Amino acid sequence: MTNSCLTRWLALLAAVFLATANNAYAADAKLKADRFFESIQPDVDVSGFVVVGLSTGTLISGHDIPQLHLKPDNSMAGMDVCLTVQSRDGIYLSRNTYVLPAVADGGPVGLSYEASTSLDLLENYGDRQLAVSVLTGSCQDPHGLYLRPHGGRQAGRDNSLNLMINGFGATDVFYSIPSLNLDADCDPLRDGRTTVFDFWCQIELPQPQSDRLTIRVERERYGRALPPATLTIAADAQ
Repeated sequence: MTNSCLTRWLALLAAVFLATANNAYAADAKLKADRFFESIQPDVDVSGFVVVGLSTGTLISGHDIPQLHLKPDNSMAGMDVCLTVQSRDGIYLSRNTYVLPAVADGGPVGLSYEASTSLDLLENYGDRQLAVSVLTGSCQDPHGLYLRPHGGRQAGRDNSLNLMINGFGATDVFYSIPSLNLDADCDPLRDGRTTVFDFWCQIELPQPQSDRLTIRVERERYGRALPPATLTIAADAQ
């Protein structure tokens, strides 16, 4: 097979794969703005929130970003949501508002990334190097309720949550869920550049949650308590 034939064959295979992935969702959320926002900045300062990312199931890598989707309750149809994707080294950031469509409860809603021009860059980021968050409301006015983004490898893992935390100088981070009597330490991420987040909380829930879940994140610096953070997470449609 000549190089030109091989190139055409690989391009056709990639097109078929992308078409199949896009058709796997009940519907795609509509990008609200005319322009997809993302930035690449080699040099950035530490800034932002304590809770940087929240995802469901297997950790999301750059390879999974084109398959990001939600399982929203149908009562959220027409609602704005803000999708943020950040790399741990601070180089990559995207923040875009989508409008949720009306679908049957539990029907997956894709968060299209087709407009991105940085998919090749994202492919270089592994599953502890990206933080993904979806908040209700527009990116200009988020409301503080987290939705649960799913990646491309989520089968059987909907009871698992991942929090990406910016410790802001903390030496220890831990979480608690009073309603489930759960608490545990979070793992520090020490390898490589940790500009945007430096702790990972892996949470195994005892069963699927049908109600909102509140998680408290606490930080300490050499035993001295730092201000805590609290997040509320919407349940997936059942």
